Amino acid sequence: MKSYKWLGMIVAVGLIILFIASLITGNKVEDEQAAAKKQQPVPSEADKSVHEYTADKLSKEDNRALIYETTSDETQSAIQDNITKFLDAYVPFNIQEPQSFLETTKKYTTKEFQENLQSEYRRGTLSTVRTKVTNIELYPEQEGRTEQWWSANIKVENTDNKGKESQGLLVYIVKMKLIDGEWKADDLGVRSRAWNQ
Repeated sequence: MKSYKWLGMIVAVGLIILFIASLITGNKVEDEQAAAKKQQPVPSEADKSVHEYTADKLSKEDNRALIYETTSDETQSAIQDNITKFLDAYVPFNIQEPQSFLETTKKYTTKEFQENLQSEYRRGTLSTVRTKVTNIELYPEQEGRTEQWWSANIKVENTDNKGKESQGLLVYIVKMKLIDGEWKADDLGVRSRAWNQ
C-alpha cells in the first residue's frame, strides 16, 4: 500500500516538473518569435501602394483585351494557325501506325517537347482503333509576348474495331512558345476544371 503512495507522489512531482518546464520553454519560444518580428523591416508607403496582377486573377475579358494589347492580330492568327496544325498532326490515331504522330508533329513543336513526346506510347483500345479530327475551337487563356496558353475543344470521330463511328470531344490546354520567331507547341495537357473559368 505504501508503494502506491510513493508511486503516486512521484508521478505528481513528475507532472509538476513537466508543467514548469513547458512554461519555461513556451516563454522562450514567444520571446524568440517577438525578437524575429522586431527584426523584420516595416514596408514603406511606396511598397504598400504597388499591387501586381497576374493573368489568372484577371477576368477572361480583361485577359483577352491584354492579349490584343501585347500581340498583334497577325501574331494571334499565326499562333492559332500553328496550334491547329499541331493538333491536326497530334490528335489523329490509327492502330496500324500508333506512333506516326511523332513524325507529323516534329515541325510544330519545340525540341524539348518533342523529346517528351518520344516517351509517349499510344495503343488502341477495344472501342477505338482510329480517331480523326473533325473540328477545333481555340480560346486564349494566358497571354504573353513569348509564351501563351490556349484552350482547345477538339471534336473527333472515333471508329471502333467493328467499323462503327461515334463522335467525341477532347479538351486540351496547349502551351505555345516563341522560338526563333516562330510559335511552337511547348506543352500539352488535358484541360482540368481549374482551366474552365
